[in-house]
Amino acid sequence: MKTFQLSDAQVESLNKELMHVNTSINNIAGIITINNDIPFSDIVTGINHVMAQHDVYMYRLTQVGSEYRQYIDEFKEQEFEYIDFTNDPQSYDYWVDKQVRKNIFRMDQPLYEFTILTLPEGQTAIFTLHHHMISDAWSTTLSGNALFEYFLYGEHKTNSSHGYLESIENEIAYKNSNKFNKDKRFWSNKVENFKFAPLFEKHSNSNAVADRVSFHLSETTTQSIYTFCENNEISLNNLFSSAMMLLKYIRTGSPQVSTGILIHNRNKQFEKTTIGDYARVLPIIMEIDPQDALLTHLRTVKNEAFKVLKHRKYPFNSLRKDTKSTQPLFDCTVSFQKNQYNPTLIQKGFTDKWFSSYAHHIPLGLNVSNRNSQNDIAIDYNYQVDYLTEEDVVAAHQDIMNIIGEITNSPNQRISALAAIDLFAKS
Repeated sequence: MKTFQLSDAQVESLNKELMHVNTSINNIAGIITINNDIPFSDIVTGINHVMAQHDVYMYRLTQVGSEYRQYIDEFKEQEFEYIDFTNDPQSYDYWVDKQVRKNIFRMDQPLYEFTILTLPEGQTAIFTLHHHMISDAWSTTLSGNALFEYFLYGEHKTNSSHGYLESIENEIAYKNSNKFNKDKRFWSNKVENFKFAPLFEKHSNSNAVADRVSFHLSETTTQSIYTFCENNEISLNNLFSSAMMLLKYIRTGSPQVSTGILIHNRNKQFEKTTIGDYARVLPIIMEIDPQDALLTHLRTVKNEAFKVLKHRKYPFNSLRKDTKSTQPLFDCTVSFQKNQYNPTLIQKGFTDKWFSSYAHHIPLGLNVSNRNSQNDIAIDYNYQVDYLTEEDVVAAHQDIMNIIGEITNSPNQRISALAAIDLFAKS
């Protein structure tokens, strides 16, 4: 049996799995609702069609000695469990909660599950559960689009000459290139004199146990944010990362702050349509000058984020080994999910819902998205319960939105003039 190595993103997912054994830390769970009268057999065929088009559904983990590797199994069409929850919301909620919390990390077995449901309200739906080692948030939108398009338009074949394995081969070539050495020097210099200033105080010992609080910004606020970003040529990720940096500066008093940003890391054109584990989190590390205008700070964050993107291929695990640093590089992250569903499919009544996995690898993760092309921004805060309470997160969200309000309404005021808001309610 021919095996091949894991990608750098897969190694990071594996490390989380081994650190938090038998948890849901790597689960990506969601519901795809089908508001059309599609026969059960066509749904089964559609799921199998999507899996046949993407090689990661055939990937299986194995161990060769002490090393985790993977191989590609032969594709076989599958049958899927069907559960009817008509007029039974209590059983449905209990079942979903049980599914999203279970561990699906396993050797020589599929790292995904599909279940066909009738929801309590009567709609047909597909519950999807993927392990992060074969998927990420971008991939989830890709698979949703592929399913929706199959149900509407029928069979469509992707370019089978490309697949996730090609991305792994490209990584191997990169590690033998001059670019790898340049990236190594950049990251070594970046973290050399970094002193981590924690934003959160641990108050219990529940490991990676987590929860989620979600918000939808109003259409007015959303439009104001979009207009500001467009006029100043910055991204939503830049804006929310800037707000998080300022929040940390105000809270910790440290002029040197950091936050993690999600890098989708799809460098080649074919990777933008390939399902797989590409996403990685890398730190923005910078000095805060209180005499800077808010807009100057925002542009500095944009510039630092560009540098991170320029050197994004360097493996996070190599960074840890090279610097021999044991301190954290960040305790909060910001991500923006920009991959969207086909708007025609949304108009046809297909919808989705993503679930919390109730496990998270850092104290706070802020995720901004607008997958359904609607007139609002959705923000999910995934937080570890041993650092934060729900009330803390609600307060943090208000603080972040207050800071964003200051940036968008008074971009020329100095950082030092920011009102000292009461950050993170004390428990």
